[in-house]
Amino acid sequence: MITKRGMRPVTALLAACGLAVTLSGPAFAHERDQDEALYLRRQGKILPLETIIRKAREQYQGRLIESELEEHDGHYTYEIELVGPDGIVHKLRYDAHTGQPVSDTVKNRREKDHADPRGRR
Repeated sequence: MITKRGMRPVTALLAACGLAVTLSGPAFAHERDQDEALYLRRQGKILPLETIIRKAREQYQGRLIESELEEHDGHYTYEIELVGPDGIVHKLRYDAHTGQPVSDTVKNRREKDHADPRGRR
């Protein structure tokens, strides 16, 4: 039998977990799930993901490592990450409605790309 005193740590733990979930929730609030993406696509509000991936691969040869549909203030963008044969990861953003590029950044480079040409770090 658990006494009222023995329940306090459990209650505190549950409260802490609830707070952690509450605090972490907004970080994911703008990512869209598959069902919503399909709905938006059928409504003509966004282009198919395949179209955007094709555009990204025309710009950079590479392997797809991540794709997300994001919404900011009612505006949808696709975020695509490709890693090229040289190991460079490109993070590309496209307007989900028009397919136009929004941004292109290098997420990281291989370690040897940062090495001193004389072999020193």
